[in-house]
Amino acid sequence: MTATTLFQRTTGPLGAPFVLLGGVLGSNLDMWRPQLPRFGDRLRVVRFDHRGHGGSPVPAGPYEIEDLGRDVLALLDRLGIERASYCGLSLGGMVGMWLAAHAPERIERLVLICTAAHLPPAEGWLDRARQVRAGGMAPVADAVLGRWFTPATGPRYRPGWRPTGR
Repeated sequence: MTATTLFQRTTGPLGAPFVLLGGVLGSNLDMWRPQLPRFGDRLRVVRFDHRGHGGSPVPAGPYEIEDLGRDVLALLDRLGIERASYCGLSLGGMVGMWLAAHAPERIERLVLICTAAHLPPAEGWLDRARQVRAGGMAPVADAVLGRWFTPATGPRYRPGWRPTGR
């Protein structure tokens, strides 16, 4: 499959080391906005939307992790970045593992957050995609947050939230 030109936003000082931030399924680059102040003037941050997410194109599927990884390599090439650190959450972490295994010369450091080395059975993802297409993120938000946060920590990040169905 041909690489897709990913939508991205780059912030931080010219000349600083690069870090790419790869997000979760169903998100866009804005998910990283709360972290930007932590990077301060130390890093040049590249946030991007995976194909089919946010402002990136939606080529005909299905997609594989390799396709998403090749998109990131094409993004590095387009931005003239020879080597960068990469931080990925969930799906973004899977892409990061692919990058580290298939293009290790391009990855300075790798940070993997709440991810796995393989995808669970497709039916769960297909059902979640159907729900999001039909009703947006609201129908799946509690289940997703329930996987990310314990009942004790959840309210700090989303006041009034309590996990359902656990």
